[in-house]
Amino acid sequence: MAPWHWPWSPRHYQCADALARLDDYLDRRLSPQERRLVEQHLAICTACTSKYRFETTFVAEVRRKLSRIDVPPRFADHVHQALARAGASGELPGTSS
Repeated sequence: MAPWHWPWSPRHYQCADALARLDDYLDRRLSPQERRLVEQHLAICTACTSKYRFETTFVAEVRRKLSRIDVPPRFADHVHQALARAGASGELPGTSS
């Protein structure tokens, strides 16, 4: 049985709640309240903390390796132009129907 809480107070996250929001937490796309709830859960749950540490280490390593890849200037220019067009049209490149 879940612990009782006041109906208007946010309930503490369970593992499924925290893990479902982990990517958004890492990308800083959660509201301050949601961030706080994830952080409270991570402070008490070793299993979720372990998954969080794995994710942060994995992302940091991928970023480090990608920073060593040289991108051909023409490719970078093409990407920048496509993003500029997408910004002007409001549509992501390659998603037109």
